[in-house]
Amino acid sequence: MLEFIRKNSWIALAAIAAILIGFLLMDYAGKNVMGSDRFASVNETNYSYADQVELGENGLRMLGMLTSECQRHHAGMLAQFDTNKDGQLDDKERAAMGPANEAALQRNLEAVVFLNQLYQMWAGIGPNNSKEDTKAMTNRIIVREEAKKYGVYPDKKQTDTFIENLAAFQNGSGDFDAEAYMQFIGKKDGNINKEREAAFHSLVADIIAWNALQAILVDDLKINEAIEGKMLDINQQTFDLSTARLHRAKYAPSTDPSEEDVKAFWEQNKGKYLSKERRGVTLFTLTPAENVKNDDNFRADIEELYETVMEANGRAVVKQLETASTRAGSEFIVKEETYPLAARDQMAAGLATPIVGADQGIETIADAAFTVEDAPAPAVYEQRKEAGKADSEIKAGQMRGVYSTKDGKYAIIRVNTIEKPTELPYEEARASALADLKTKLTSDKLHQTAQELFARMEKEDSLDKAFTIAKEVGAEVATIDKFTGEMENAPAALLNAGEALLTTDTGKLAPIMEDKDGILLVGIRKRSVEDGPQQAAIRTGYYFPQLENIHRSEIMTDWLLQCYVKYKVQVAQH
Repeated sequence: MLEFIRKNSWIALAAIAAILIGFLLMDYAGKNVMGSDRFASVNETNYSYADQVELGENGLRMLGMLTSECQRHHAGMLAQFDTNKDGQLDDKERAAMGPANEAALQRNLEAVVFLNQLYQMWAGIGPNNSKEDTKAMTNRIIVREEAKKYGVYPDKKQTDTFIENLAAFQNGSGDFDAEAYMQFIGKKDGNINKEREAAFHSLVADIIAWNALQAILVDDLKINEAIEGKMLDINQQTFDLSTARLHRAKYAPSTDPSEEDVKAFWEQNKGKYLSKERRGVTLFTLTPAENVKNDDNFRADIEELYETVMEANGRAVVKQLETASTRAGSEFIVKEETYPLAARDQMAAGLATPIVGADQGIETIADAAFTVEDAPAPAVYEQRKEAGKADSEIKAGQMRGVYSTKDGKYAIIRVNTIEKPTELPYEEARASALADLKTKLTSDKLHQTAQELFARMEKEDSLDKAFTIAKEVGAEVATIDKFTGEMENAPAALLNAGEALLTTDTGKLAPIMEDKDGILLVGIRKRSVEDGPQQAAIRTGYYFPQLENIHRSEIMTDWLLQCYVKYKVQVAQH
């Protein structure tokens, strides 16, 4: 089916709805860019900036977009059968869905969970001083090496089959949806974007290889059946509790600390009172000319232009944009605006323009500007400008784009300079230091009172006597029956107290618990184990598969880190 689309792409259906997907999948750099600039070494082979962009930055973006596509598909399927719109399927709705659709829904949900976990592993495993992009690149290289050694790296047919069976690219009948696939990849003149399709297939091949390696390394892992029942009993306990609340507000100091105390507190903690980071940004706005008829072609041209800019490592961007916009037949008008240093929440209105398809906290141009990790300090940038070197020393890492804005234009940004936060003088930090000191004094008094009360209560031979003491000293005493950890309106401290309750004997006080409202002292009066059909379903469908998945992930993490040693991985700092 994929081969058919490639050869007959003139049949492309409606125009792409998700414009940003195409931009996020662009391949920023060619293979030969900065080949001598080593970002990582694996098995004594050096990998450059171009490899980091291709395998790391773009790979993670594709993986994130694929996850989002699966999530949207899952939500769409759910909404189709969720007639009462409560966000879940009851028995009647599930029956109307039918077993085939239910199986497809479950497969899609499993794909979302798997892709999320894979993103976290590839972006998170590696040296602490390396960026997510570098980690992802290194991990994908290792996966390829290992999969080829085991003989499980997929061929083109296997990759095509995997893509055609992804629920995100299937229609309501379970058949491959050519339009959904083309929208995801992007097109020009009705043709599939070959470069982005190749990059996507490369990512999918690595995903298949990861799955194959997991099958070899951990597929036989099973939890010991002898302990399953005991584990279920432990996790399915309900508790009858007595609680005593010490409200935080009651222990706030009645008067402000002295000026000497505030200044001494600031001296001890002045490293935390910092100015806001500020950034100076140049925004290049690309507006389609009046003669633009084909938006697909226009987007593709802008992408190619941006790729050219990135291949030049971001340098001479102004000249390249001006040349492209003034040549015969140009399809866009470029406007350059440079904004002075400003904090993220103080960026000019021109940088607050919303982005189409906002994702991962990047909703405006200003948000995108604050994802740049490196740019010269203001003084250095001004020196370079005076010497006429600023534009020639721009780096690709200072660039972000291309973004589609909600006013029908396109944006590329360059972070010219970054002013790092500095320690605030006492006069400017005083108000924050005073508030923090009052919070600390409140917390200190609250904890001292709680520890003294806990010690008194613990000496009593019954919980009734212990909580009588708590009431006498002004604590708010209450009881909670049949607590399971998921009860509505339960104190926040209890909702995160599973281990504390499980490891506390009946008739005893659990460890002191704290939440934003204060401290909670808890005694366990009674515990029991619920049993029945619901618990049987949980036994087979939640706890143990989840536990096995945790163990599998831990084993794969350990294996990957062992490969770092085996392949003598070295990661450079950039």
